[in-house]
Amino acid sequence: MLDALRNNKRRQYRVEPESPPFEISMVLPNMRLLAGETLNVSTNGIALSFPRKKCPDMDVSAEVMLQLSLPRTSEAIMLQAVVRGSSDYEKRRLLRLQFVNA
Repeated sequence: MLDALRNNKRRQYRVEPESPPFEISMVLPNMRLLAGETLNVSTNGIALSFPRKKCPDMDVSAEVMLQLSLPRTSEAIMLQAVVRGSSDYEKRRLLRLQFVNA
């Protein structure tokens, strides 16, 4: 019986991470877009990661504009959000944003 268990080794397959279904960028004060990496999304907010050198310091309660691009649409969606938290980790700036209901 032990031989049967040893012969039934599970195969491990490497799976490539799936690309996110959308791209999100923060609109900077000079109207340039700063692409962010999505860490977490919920119905009322989003957590994003940006390169620390490119992302300006954000005060809690500061309002920011986000541009959401979907691969199947030609127009981007603009979202307004409020900074609820900001922290630096390694060479990244992490922002927790809460969506503003329009």
